[in-house]
Amino acid sequence: MPGGTGRPRRLPGLLGSLDQTDLEHLEDGEPEPDRQFLERTLLELTRRRLAQRRRSSLLTAAAALVVVATTVTALLAVRSTSSDHSASALGPSVAAANTTARVHAEVRLTQQPWGTALHLVLRGVPPSAHCQLFAVLANGQRQAAGSWQASYEGAAVIDAAADAPLNRLAGLEVVTDRGVGLVSIPLSSG
Repeated sequence: MPGGTGRPRRLPGLLGSLDQTDLEHLEDGEPEPDRQFLERTLLELTRRRLAQRRRSSLLTAAAALVVVATTVTALLAVRSTSSDHSASALGPSVAAANTTARVHAEVRLTQQPWGTALHLVLRGVPPSAHCQLFAVLANGQRQAAGSWQASYEGAAVIDAAADAPLNRLAGLEVVTDRGVGLVSIPLSSG
């Protein structure tokens, strides 16, 4: 742009498109706006902005309320669920030993909707022995609950399951894959 004024070159062309009435208005200056119109417009703009702020504040408060209510509900539900599980689902922890075979066992039984979860800890099992766990039902029936291979230290931690409810279990038996009994864990029926 010549002269560094920053104005586009079309300005002379635009000035040429003005008629006499336009030029008279330019000479007289801008007409003063109607003061009442200006005040009404400003008042309306102020009302709209205030209404928008109120709506925004109300929506923010409502969203915060929803977040708080959801959090409280979730915490109460988790607390209720964990209380129910710790009070009723966790069953007894029972220990037994076979002093002849020097095998010690401890099992925690947990009632589940599908049966009983078993968490068994064994010590003194012959190293690398292949073992099986049987659940013995109150009617004498045996039910396979799990199998594993003992570690080189003769220890094992096993999570197993029986499809019978806890109150129908009379005991648990751990045997080798050759049928040699390692330990029997009697359970009192509930």
